Amino acid sequence: MIEDLRFRMEGDDIRTPTTPFFSPHLENPADMIDDDILEEARNLESTTSTPLTPAHFENYFTKRLETHYTENRNDLRVDQRESVKRCSRLREANTAFVKSRRTDTALEERERALQKLETGYLKFLEIAQNLDEGRKFYNELAKMLTRWKEEIRGFVYQRKMEARDLEGYRIPNLPPPILSCLVFEC
Repeated sequence: MIEDLRFRMEGDDIRTPTTPFFSPHLENPADMIDDDILEEARNLESTTSTPLTPAHFENYFTKRLETHYTENRNDLRVDQRESVKRCSRLREANTAFVKSRRTDTALEERERALQKLETGYLKFLEIAQNLDEGRKFYNELAKMLTRWKEEIRGFVYQRKMEARDLEGYRIPNLPPPILSCLVFEC
């Protein structure tokens, strides 16, 4: 529609007399315009006795523009009516959407679900941090226990060596102390 209107306006431009006036399917619209103006000039010469001036053609050009752009004006009015209808439908849809957002329980449920998800995620992060700290603590504890275990083994080994050394100094005919107590008490 805009392209058709531009084409018609170019045809009305007096600076370009050879520009086509109507649509491209006319054979030579410029000749047609020139013929119409010449005929109007003949009609005006026959009705007036004064020499022709551009003011004499005012009525002709006014009528010509009114008839020439009638189709475009009608199209514009139709487009305006459709635009008004679409705007009103859009406003109604927007109002219904806003209303549904206010009264829809699904929105509230979704908000609650999102809050639960956020709370769960934050709890997960806290638990993950606690687990990491616990893992570090037990790794340190395991290292300490391994060192103590080695120290205890060393201590036990030294005591066993001392016990062997002490057993080597005992009197050969005496029974071991625990057995001798049992024998004498009986």
